[in-house]
Order: sequence, then C-alpha cells, then structure tokens
Amino acid sequence: MVVNKLSLNVAKTQIMMLGFSINLKNVVWTMETNLHINEDNLVRIGSNKYLGVQIDSEFKWREHITCSR
Repeated sequence: MVVNKLSLNVAKTQIMMLGFSINLKNVVWTMETNLHINEDNLVRIGSNKYLGVQIDSEFKWREHITCSR
C-alpha cells in the first residue's frame, strides 16, 4: 500500500471469516475476538454483498436468495 501510495479507510473496513461450516468449527474465532488497526476495532460481519452476490461466511446461498426477492 505504501509503495502504491494507497491508504486504508479503517472506518469502512470489515472482516469476515470464510470457510465451510465444518472447517470454521475447528477455528478458534469467537464474536469476542477483536482485530485492531492502530486503535480502531474492525467490525466482524457474517455476510456481505460483492459484485451483486450476497456472500456469507459459510458459502451458503441462504442470504443471497432471501435478499434477492
């Protein structure tokens, strides 16, 4: 980012763990886990719309189908 003179807008940055439900159960990642950049907490989300497709953390279509109607 520094080489390309880019900056990160921490206020708009969110995090989402991606994986299949079996694999996510093996990861120690709770809602209380906080990720920080400088002094700012990043918000954890369960799904996000990207290029018109609603993606959830477990790669299921449930969110996309209910949002599309």
